[in-house]
Amino acid sequence: MGPQGLTQTLLLALLGGAAQVLPVSGSAHRLLFPWILQWNNSPPEAALLWGGTLALLLHAWRERSVLSSGLLRGVLLAALPAALSWLALKGSPALQKQECVALALILFGLLLLAADRKGRMSRGLEELGPRDYAALALAQVLAAAPGVSLIGVSMTAGLLLGLRRVEAARLAALAAAPLLLAAALWSSRGLGGAGLGLPFWTALLLSTAAGFGALRLLLRWLENRDLGVFGLYRVGLGLLVLLLATAQPPVNMASKLKLSPPPRKAVSELSPRAARLRRHVTALAGDIGERAAIRPGQRKLNQARDYVARQFEACGYAPSLEPYHALWMGAVKNGTTFYNVAVTLGDQDAEGLWVLGAHYDTTSDTPGADDNASGTAVLLELACALKRSPPKRPVRLVAYSTEEPPAFDTLNMGSAHDAKALKARGAKVEGMISLEMLGYFDDRPGSQLWFPFLKWIIPERGDFLALVANRRSWAFWRTVRRSWRRHSGLPLLPLVMPELAAVRTSDHQGYWDAGFPALMLTDSASYRNPNYHEQSDLPDTLDYEAMGKAADALEAVLRD
Repeated sequence: MGPQGLTQTLLLALLGGAAQVLPVSGSAHRLLFPWILQWNNSPPEAALLWGGTLALLLHAWRERSVLSSGLLRGVLLAALPAALSWLALKGSPALQKQECVALALILFGLLLLAADRKGRMSRGLEELGPRDYAALALAQVLAAAPGVSLIGVSMTAGLLLGLRRVEAARLAALAAAPLLLAAALWSSRGLGGAGLGLPFWTALLLSTAAGFGALRLLLRWLENRDLGVFGLYRVGLGLLVLLLATAQPPVNMASKLKLSPPPRKAVSELSPRAARLRRHVTALAGDIGERAAIRPGQRKLNQARDYVARQFEACGYAPSLEPYHALWMGAVKNGTTFYNVAVTLGDQDAEGLWVLGAHYDTTSDTPGADDNASGTAVLLELACALKRSPPKRPVRLVAYSTEEPPAFDTLNMGSAHDAKALKARGAKVEGMISLEMLGYFDDRPGSQLWFPFLKWIIPERGDFLALVANRRSWAFWRTVRRSWRRHSGLPLLPLVMPELAAVRTSDHQGYWDAGFPALMLTDSASYRNPNYHEQSDLPDTLDYEAMGKAADALEAVLRD
């Protein structure tokens, strides 16, 4: 684990440790924050659970003088049904969906706010009886669902039973200890020597310290303040998660528009560049067709590889076939060899290397004209133009295999292998541009969809390409954006966005993960093209004149 990964682990351990003992849901924070931040180095769940358990036990030991045997007995009995429900629901995929966790955060956050406002707050712990512990047990059963919060729902129950805020917090901390202990023991099953390494112990110590400190601060806070800030935080976090979760569309989102196909120029009317682009798309999506990594598509995937290599050769290059091997790639046999096809212009070890890439594979049962014969065609067109008149900067052009499932979002992506190889050799990459679906345009009003939270700034006509960057790629994004607008009239929508799952949906993600600036140039896929991942993704559906303008713009940017 590198410095960045270690930092992520430590920060998430501190956050997770504090969240477990506050009325904000530790399980929600364990599930949601790595997803929101797109961090891949979460601390071990068992370490966080043990940290929370130790924090609660240390607090109980500190307050042992005020803990009666009746209180301890009632809390232990109340924990039994909750432990059984936790075992029954542990790992439920439905409950761990972001939308479900968000709804739980919001609903039980509102209940916490209501209890904080309506509770009598006149009783002490010594006044609790069997009926009160039965109500506590019922509340804790609900906490088996991620997002509910064991501490939060126990405090809500305590407030509704008439406890003062501080007493409700003490009851919740005491009641949570046996349940967190049971969860920690269960999660530790099978942990061997490798699982008990430095990350585990570091996360355990940090989460213990964060949890113990957060609980002490909570009790001090409640001496003269209410729980409003915690309830509002839960509701706000839940709404944010719902907003982000809706940014991930269904595969055929644009098909809901029910628009007739937009008009396209006849082949005889195309400009020379547009005609060449159409020939490439027709060869890949028409003559070859499906180019999937899963058999029987592998044979056609190899045909596409050979076609790309021949076209590079026809432009005057000696293309490099760069092999890599599948590992735990779903239905693909381990060790299956795939190939990236790459050509270079200039000194690849010089400063300021630009990488342009497009994947030539498809999903199963689709010819993949837009996804992604269009990007591959533009890559081939640029290769020939740059060979005739090389740019001043060094450029690497790569056609990737295996971008689509089952490789998608794994290290089996061809682009991930390329990014890893560039990083290993110390390449001085200024930036990478992923050519991801460049062929579907529709200038009719209402032809463009987008993330719900961007609908007020996104054009309603699908006549543009989007240039998407993460925060770290901002400087490279600005360079490309400025040059594009100087040289091209094709509308460009520049977006700098957080690394949400819906924004990492192409070959740029591997370069982000390797620490390189990278951009995605796209027609927005399922937000515009109703043929996305369908058998109707055919060559005749694309706008080759607009693709030609995109190639013109990219060529000008590369020469700028």
